[in-house]
Amino acid sequence: MPDPHGRGEGRGAPGRIAAAIRARPAARLAFLLLLILYSAAIFAPLIASDRPWHVRVGGESRWPAFESLSALEIVAMTAWIAGLLAAFRTRKPAAPLAAAALLSGLLFGVLSPAARGLEASDWKERIASGAATSAFFAPIRMGFAETRLAESFRPPTWLASSEMTETGGYVRGGSELLPDPVTGFAPARSPVEIRAGEPGRNSPWRHPLGCDGLGRDLLVRLLYGARVSLSVGLLSAAALFVVGAGIGVLAGYFGGWVDLLLARGIEIVLCFPAFFLVLLVLATTDPDALPPVLAISLVIAIVGWPSVSRLVRAEVLAVREADFVIAARALGSSPARVLLVHVLPNAVGPAIVAASFAIGSGALVEAALSWLGFGVRVPFPSWGSLVNESKSAEHWWLQLFPGLAILVSVACYSLVGDAVREALDPRSARRSQRRPAEWTLRKAEEERRG
Repeated sequence: MPDPHGRGEGRGAPGRIAAAIRARPAARLAFLLLLILYSAAIFAPLIASDRPWHVRVGGESRWPAFESLSALEIVAMTAWIAGLLAAFRTRKPAAPLAAAALLSGLLFGVLSPAARGLEASDWKERIASGAATSAFFAPIRMGFAETRLAESFRPPTWLASSEMTETGGYVRGGSELLPDPVTGFAPARSPVEIRAGEPGRNSPWRHPLGCDGLGRDLLVRLLYGARVSLSVGLLSAAALFVVGAGIGVLAGYFGGWVDLLLARGIEIVLCFPAFFLVLLVLATTDPDALPPVLAISLVIAIVGWPSVSRLVRAEVLAVREADFVIAARALGSSPARVLLVHVLPNAVGPAIVAASFAIGSGALVEAALSWLGFGVRVPFPSWGSLVNESKSAEHWWLQLFPGLAILVSVACYSLVGDAVREALDPRSARRSQRRPAEWTLRKAEEERRG
């Protein structure tokens, strides 16, 4: 007997999404990469930090890296761990991981630079002076605010061209400091400072992705930039899903003047160019009152919900005349119960599919805005702002690695979105079920003719 709530074979939407992801190797790999990216972004302060995990000061144990965590970061890490445990326990990762990632993204959206602490710590100096002993550092022993002017625009240290002398010059003469074109002043190279716990001057692991103009480690900046770039796509998709699905359900179920009024509102919103509206909002809002991450997410949702609303409206128009909806009305169910329990679960599938693809689109919009200088404020990083650190081809690593991060994340969102569409879109599911039967009939026909 068909399930009136669209669960099919006793599985709800999370179960079907999980099954579709497991059935597609590309989607499985993409989902795994997204898990790694989100985990690295959430636990960035513990993966890359200039503060040691553990150190002894005056015979007492201290945990500087953990002590520096803000309350919002602790909540985000706890939510993510709980989501992972729930996903592995239920073997249906879609719902708990989506909830944990959404909460983490919301928290990162309201994180101000001050909450992270932009100043570099003095723990390495204290360890070098002997004031602190028995230090145990994070895997990447660089802070995202640590500057090293002697290593300004240093290429990845696994390249031969990145090898430096004790005086701070390059062994092969590349990336030398040029004199100022106006004054003619030529700055001298200063020796590279090797701080406590850091890899050696020419170790391949010192700066595996290179440095920016202030000598900050690019790999560390990528980890922290993932917080912004991943959060914008997730928050904007969640917001446009909620707004679009709500308006679409109301328009499709009640019809009449409600449908007419909401349809005109959808057409008005569609007239606004999304990208330029985002630029206008960011140029006129105070970043202290509304963080840029939330501003970008809200504007993307405001201009993106009509597409989701039209999809949900079309589904509701078909579902509201179904037998189980008519039976629910006949039994005296309130309109709110009919909408939430019977209509919405059967009409929300296409909206989830659209939202899954909107995550990648939101991340691309944020990258474009940050590249134009309208994203998060300096020095807080995002992948788009990292690409904008230098436009010179000589500093190719500043364009390559952040660009690859954007490309990989958007491609992963698209692959997972295809799996979600396969699981929730009835037309796509019917096509996938027909393919084996059609192939069998075609093969039998060829054998008969042969």
